[in-house]
Amino acid sequence: MSLTYMLEVEGGLSRGVMKSALLACGASIFSEDEAGFSGNFLGSNMFFLYRDRTDLSPSQVLAELVPSPLHWRVGSRVSLDAISSKFDECRDEIIRLLQELERRSAAHFVLSFQYEEVYAIRDEDGLHLYGNL
Repeated sequence: MSLTYMLEVEGGLSRGVMKSALLACGASIFSEDEAGFSGNFLGSNMFFLYRDRTDLSPSQVLAELVPSPLHWRVGSRVSLDAISSKFDECRDEIIRLLQELERRSAAHFVLSFQYEEVYAIRDEDGLHLYGNL
């Protein structure tokens, strides 16, 4: 069984920055096309799917119950399928990815569980973690 987390990222973050952040966190890219790419984290085998919106207009954040209004538009989304039996490893990899994105870019982002419960927000003040991811 897996738990799906959604990472919604502000437009302007390049595909290259996302790929390099994932690779720095132990991910392996195994499939790529014009819409995005997918792969697994080597430590936990957590699957991810990245999709950008370069061919479409940016959209609003879909995550519900965001603690404050967001003034940016989504340019890409990453689904992260955490494996229940390796949840601790998956959680650590997700947190490392968020920290790596914060280090590599000023882009805003929101991490939620299936667009319902918000676990992290990157805003102009930095990375904020909520609850127990």
